[in-house]
Amino acid sequence: MEDSSDYERQRQENIARNKALLKQLQLDSLSASLTASIKKPSSKPSSRSSTPRVKKERNIELSPAPRRTSSRLAGLPADSTIAKRKADDESKALEEAERAKRSRVAGDLSFEIKQGLLDGVGKYERTFTNEDVENTGDKSLREVRERMMGLKLWDRFEPTELKITPERIYHLEFHPTTEKKLIFASDKIGNLGILNASDSSETPDISTYKLHARTISSFFIPPSSPESLITGSYDSTIRRFDLNSGKSVELFVHPDEEAFSSVNPLDDECRVLLYSTLDGQVGRYDTRDKKPAVIWSCSEKKIGGCHVLPTNRNFIATASLDRTVKIWDLRNMVDPIGSHDSRLSVSAVMWSSTGKLATTSYDDTVKIYNPTTLIQDRKSEKRGKLEPECVVKHNNQTGRWVTILRAVWQEKPEDGVQKLVIANMNRGIDVFGDDGKYLAQLADNEKVSAVPAVARAHPSRSWVAGGTGSGKIVLYV
Repeated sequence: MEDSSDYERQRQENIARNKALLKQLQLDSLSASLTASIKKPSSKPSSRSSTPRVKKERNIELSPAPRRTSSRLAGLPADSTIAKRKADDESKALEEAERAKRSRVAGDLSFEIKQGLLDGVGKYERTFTNEDVENTGDKSLREVRERMMGLKLWDRFEPTELKITPERIYHLEFHPTTEKKLIFASDKIGNLGILNASDSSETPDISTYKLHARTISSFFIPPSSPESLITGSYDSTIRRFDLNSGKSVELFVHPDEEAFSSVNPLDDECRVLLYSTLDGQVGRYDTRDKKPAVIWSCSEKKIGGCHVLPTNRNFIATASLDRTVKIWDLRNMVDPIGSHDSRLSVSAVMWSSTGKLATTSYDDTVKIYNPTTLIQDRKSEKRGKLEPECVVKHNNQTGRWVTILRAVWQEKPEDGVQKLVIANMNRGIDVFGDDGKYLAQLADNEKVSAVPAVARAHPSRSWVAGGTGSGKIVLYV
């Protein structure tokens, strides 16, 4: 009985202490209900094993977020107003952190540019015109293959040392100058990396700039202004980045905050831009005025690629998740002037300087079209019919961690031979002619350990580069 009375006294002391704490928190009403509930017999707690075990997922936070804390350990009752207020504050903090992670980079930016980056780079001039195309004579396929197969992996540094961006590379371009090997690459979190492969220093000359908040899906170097880049991003902005001053100026923000999948110039000065979005839109925006962009709905699904015909900028081509490639006349965007259906989605499309069209599709093909008749004869009976001139079998199944493969034309080949460059899943880069025949396969399996999925040729020289999922560059010269 004595043990029982000690236990009862201790229990009453605990009750009194709890009541004092609740009064201090100004919860008298809750204290009364709690005292009443103490007299009721407690139910047996449920077994721990009856709760299904939830598998923990690894979560890598890119930015610090507020942690949730236990109200029980803090001595707060589960249904108190303070606990509810605390939970609301935590929820709002988490929402704000997520919103900040997704928000675009607004306004103009400024970076410190390495002095002398563009020293020795002259004004870019057209070195290949339509007249050059017409005067080009036939060359032996053997000579071309020997020349292209003679390209070797740049060995001044190991590929593992050429990490140009922090994350996976999405787009890559050579600077059009022939005096320096300048390579630009963008990654999935908005970084732009620059590799100067003509530098003679003991370490790689690499610069990286954070231009956008999300993936830079596309960028180009204006022919009339080779000291700048124009970038389009998933953060719904298009920017101009000056390589001399380090200024990044916001040119356009999509009114519906749609993600850009491509951006193209519609004039030599790049005053008028054409863009495509991930929700199937194509838009035209004039940077000289404040008028809204002209927007067309060209697909019910994602447009993965959009490109302007270099010889006639009234015509564009789109590649879509709806399994089609379509050719459009910007003067009348009601219906496409030609289209072709593939078995699976078409992920990329690009015109060559001679007017041929190349697409990359998930049906493991690279298709080459010659839509000259559709464009030249607007009243042709073949209007609307677009059939490939040749189909190249190519493994385009990249999986989750490798950037989508895209076949890209060399823009102005100095030897007059049209070349189509695309990476392969064997850690190499394939080069095809405009007839679909192999010209070269560039690979070094001993030094290259990843797929250089984003492949690109220099606009005129026989230099080929590829970007990997870890942000590294592979260069063949």
